[in-house]
Amino acid sequence: MTRGTLKVLLVDACILKDTDLIGKMDPYVVIKFGDQKRKSTVCKKQGKTPVWNEKLKFNVEYAGYIRDEHPKHKLKFKIMDKDRFSKDDFIGELTIYVDDLLAQGMVNGKAEIPPCNYSIVGSNKSDNGGIRIGLAFTQVDENENKEGKSKKKKHGFHLHHKNDGKKKSGGWKNAFKHHNKNDDEAEKEEGGEEEEEESVSSESDQEEEAGAEGEEEGNVFGKLGALLESLGDL
Repeated sequence: MTRGTLKVLLVDACILKDTDLIGKMDPYVVIKFGDQKRKSTVCKKQGKTPVWNEKLKFNVEYAGYIRDEHPKHKLKFKIMDKDRFSKDDFIGELTIYVDDLLAQGMVNGKAEIPPCNYSIVGSNKSDNGGIRIGLAFTQVDENENKEGKSKKKKHGFHLHHKNDGKKKSGGWKNAFKHHNKNDDEAEKEEGGEEEEEESVSSESDQEEEAGAEGEEEGNVFGKLGALLESLGDL
């Protein structure tokens, strides 16, 4: 099974019949590939000569060994006119078979059909101009897909470790807070010891001051005694 990407380049169109009686048409294109559906932008007020220059992509799974006489892979285009107050008008349609393009891309890795003109089939199978479309198919390398998946897994692994880092950082912060708490307690203990030393020193200072005052009182009484003895002698 070959997998790849089918790119459709909508270039421009030349429409013969105008669906609007008043004003200009607003053409757009709806493209179907299997169960996939894409819609182009609306070319507002561009009438019969819309220009898109727009690329639309489709995913492809192609089993080349099941080929038979009848092509199976096809792009179906429907050109519509966008109406504001009523149902959109049908302009025309066409079908492009892409089996040969996919087969060439399976062999060479890629294949391309440059923009060329395809006829637009209008209502009642009438000719309603032409549209220019380019096609390109690029095969997807399965090894690149595997590498991409492995990178995603590695990326998830890194994210997992990133989360673990958050947990570790949280534990470190808690340890840091605990360390600070221990430091605060140690500082409080040191402060208490300093307060005890200050109280002890203040008590010793008070004792020394009291002793000095006692000595001064003793000296005064000694002097008075000596003075009284000298008076008695007289």
